[in-house]
Amino acid sequence: MFKNLKGFTLSFIIYLVITFVFFIGSVLIVTYPFVIIAAYVAGQYIFTIFYMEASGLIAENRI
Repeated sequence: MFKNLKGFTLSFIIYLVITFVFFIGSVLIVTYPFVIIAAYVAGQYIFTIFYMEASGLIAENRI
């Protein structure tokens, strides 16, 4: 197995890089839709708070 240590090391490094790329790709594929939904919900919440403060429906807490 270790007769060609240089080839083994090079193939192991290539294996690690490919594994890392597939890992990052799979994480992005799984989490990307949730990030879009979370950003939409947060944007709607922020818009609602700004609208309610601007229209006088809620008052800012001033001490």
